[in-house]
Amino acid sequence: MDPMQAITVISSTTGAVFLAELGDKTMISTAALAMRTRRFAVILILSTLAFTVANTVAVMVAWTLRYVISRFLVNVIAAALFIGVGAWMLVRDGEEPGELRKGLAPYFLAVVLAEMGDKTQLTVFTVTLATGYPHYVLIGGIVGYAMANALGIIIAKIIGKGVPWCKMKVLASTILVCIGLWLLIETLLSA
Repeated sequence: MDPMQAITVISSTTGAVFLAELGDKTMISTAALAMRTRRFAVILILSTLAFTVANTVAVMVAWTLRYVISRFLVNVIAAALFIGVGAWMLVRDGEEPGELRKGLAPYFLAVVLAEMGDKTQLTVFTVTLATGYPHYVLIGGIVGYAMANALGIIIAKIIGKGVPWCKMKVLASTILVCIGLWLLIETLLSA
């Protein structure tokens, strides 16, 4: 592949994933968790790593997954994780902004599972099928995802500046629970 083709595949995938991710559940939940922890760069990196894991899997074994794992089951697990993380954040006492401790592993797993079959993953999958260059598609997907989520975090940071910590905690937790409920209802209605 010549360099211009590689640039074209990467840039078109970046644009497609960026647009697909705008307003998506993972973008909103990433912004909510960033507001909650006030560790914006750490949350962006964590979310981008989760996207990378999910989409590497998609590129490598997309056809196999549909026969091995029920889409319904994956969605129910992802919904439960979002609800669980949101509820855990809401009831946890004494935590100050910026404390991360062990609370990020469930969020990472929730993003990985939420990305399975999501429109951004389907975009990456489709572009990979169309071009035959999974590594360039994955690079473009990661860049597009990171850009969209960075935008979400910047907006969350601006909103969060004047909001008292106790209200931010409730808002961020409620957003994650709502995303989990949304995903669960969407899954149950499509079954």
